[in-house]
Amino acid sequence: MYSATAQSVFATNATEQAKTSNTTNAPWLAPEKGGMEHTQTTETSLGETKSYAPTITVVPMNHETIPITNITSHPQNVRQGDIGSVIESLKAHGQYRPIVVQKSTGHILAGNHTWQAAKKLKMKTIAVTWLDVDDDEALRILLVDNRTNDLASYDDHGLADLLTGLMKTEGKLSGTGFDPDDLDSLLRALELPPLPDTPDEPEKPSRSPLRCPECGFEWHEGKDGFEPV
Repeated sequence: MYSATAQSVFATNATEQAKTSNTTNAPWLAPEKGGMEHTQTTETSLGETKSYAPTITVVPMNHETIPITNITSHPQNVRQGDIGSVIESLKAHGQYRPIVVQKSTGHILAGNHTWQAAKKLKMKTIAVTWLDVDDDEALRILLVDNRTNDLASYDDHGLADLLTGLMKTEGKLSGTGFDPDDLDSLLRALELPPLPDTPDEPEKPSRSPLRCPECGFEWHEGKDGFEPV
């Protein structure tokens, strides 16, 4: 049996070893000054629970509205977007979030197609967020911003419910990026009932023909008014 002093020494050494091991193998677990911290716990060999705060850096950003000609699309942007749908979004909602631009070069890292659509709409200014990052990190942000969108998916049943509900409103699917054909295809894929047919506008009832009381000649209503038979 170890003395109380020896046990205390062993416990201290084990705790320090656990701290070192976690910091060495996962350096993001070591708290640093600045950034946004999220607490994470780990258990030592003695069953003690220690809390560490991994630092996730919040990159300093500045927001402003600038002339649209002051920035340019990133020369290595390999993403091909649907400019037409972005144009429709801008028409319906305006620019509701800034595009992200590398401060040192003026290259767009996120929002290349928003910028292109804005130019086609002859917008004079655009809202931007400046990122003060080097070229290597800028390229990685450019890629990951596109890639994370690729990896996203929909809850198809939830999407069908949303779109079906919007179809009952006056605006229908305007400004959503979807059209009725998209919804029809989705409903078929989910083996759900199709949308009911939109009722045709009722025909305007025609008025009775006009008849001359003396000679009996008749005029019937046509598209340009009453016409002789």
